[in-house]
Amino acid sequence: MAVARMTVDVPQEFKNQIKAHAALLGIKLKDYVISALEARMSHDEELEDKHLAQLVDKVKKEGFVGKEKSESLLSKMKDA
Repeated sequence: MAVARMTVDVPQEFKNQIKAHAALLGIKLKDYVISALEARMSHDEELEDKHLAQLVDKVKKEGFVGKEKSESLLSKMKDA
């Protein structure tokens, strides 16, 4: 896996807190930050999935047309 350097400016006190948490867990600061970012991304993906499911339900309830009807309508609009 390729590695890329990333620099993030944070308040010194916050950095000290993060470093202390990592030390309490016995892991490197780098590994702690990567783990925290991965957890946040996973959480965000779950929220996105829920949001998309809500949109699908809304579309079904409001009776939006399906793919075939949409393509037919677009075709007719182009020909008009």
